[in-house]
Amino acid sequence: MKHGDTTIFTDTTKVQDSPAELKKFLKNAYGIELTDLQTSRLEIPARSVKAKALYEWLDKFITVASCINPTNGKLQLEMCGIEELYLIYVSDCINMMKEPYVTIKYFSKFFNKTFSFVQIRKKKSVTGKCNICSILSYLRSKCTSTTEIAAISKLFATHKIAFMGERATYYERRSLGQNYPKDHLSLITDGMAQQHCILPWMKGKNQPVDIKQHLQGTLVHGKNIIIYRTFNNVKVV
Repeated sequence: MKHGDTTIFTDTTKVQDSPAELKKFLKNAYGIELTDLQTSRLEIPARSVKAKALYEWLDKFITVASCINPTNGKLQLEMCGIEELYLIYVSDCINMMKEPYVTIKYFSKFFNKTFSFVQIRKKKSVTGKCNICSILSYLRSKCTSTTEIAAISKLFATHKIAFMGERATYYERRSLGQNYPKDHLSLITDGMAQQHCILPWMKGKNQPVDIKQHLQGTLVHGKNIIIYRTFNNVKVV
């Protein structure tokens, strides 16, 4: 800057290109691969102290509490919703950081825009869910600090190693049934929900006729699918 120059510089300039366009440009032009976390910084208001503090908190929380969705590679948080995440953030602001916090409206907008690569998977209460997964999910919902969340997440990871080992063994046996059908038999069977087997089945309406039946499907890997159909006159063991 020359002496006497009164030009005022600001840091409010917005990037016109989307994160996807910027990633594509840098990769094609310079061979630079940007991560989702790097491009997320484009959405942080440069002058907002609260926004930068919020970004730091979210980045730390997601690092210790998220897992990877194997279907699309995105990060996942298991919670009741973004409201629960906001309550943890507010608790940390009051009890740990001793700083003012943003409104839930701003929090939701900032999270969805800046951390669009992170999904919040709502907890499910389903029959047959692993007891250990249920207990760990419950404990994580009661955590009040990132230290506790990190500890529970490590237990989740340890538990996942165990049940993924069992699933790997299952897929090894399934592969044998598919590749060597004459020497190995691998199958999986499951019954259809009794309510959906009523004849005729009319969702959301009273059934004019209540003919109960049971459908049991069996997938024989490498061969075919067999469906067994029985009525109430056949005893189910």
